[in-house]
Amino acid sequence: NEIASCYTKLRLNKKTLANRLIYEKDKIKNSGAGWHRDNHNMQFKCLMYLTDVTDKNGNFQFITNSSKRHIGCPPPRTPNYNTRFKDATVDEVLKNNSNCHLHDIVGKRGTVVIADTTYIHRGNIIQEGTRIALTEYFI
Repeated sequence: NEIASCYTKLRLNKKTLANRLIYEKDKIKNSGAGWHRDNHNMQFKCLMYLTDVTDKNGNFQFITNSSKRHIGCPPPRTPNYNTRFKDATVDEVLKNNSNCHLHDIVGKRGTVVIADTTYIHRGNIIQEGTRIALTEYFI
């Protein structure tokens, strides 16, 4: 709460989500339904891994300098849902913006990730095992 309050002057609303992602052969699954921004203007969240997380079991992926302030609004996945992006769009963002870098956030159980989710991010596609996490949204 204290970190979120320092980050924004807006009224602080919170929502908590528990998420379990389990690998299933021949299924493409990730949390967050692919590349997206939670909001274009203000969104902040804390994520806690409740299992050990590697780049194979659905880790959080984050692209630096990818907010509206930095790169504007790339073409959305659909015209009516302008915070969701196709993989090809994200590939173009990374290719054409030298300040945008993809980071794979991995860690042991108990790792806490704090992120401004007005930047492009996703849960990586799970390739094995299980990933369980709690997410606290500050909006």
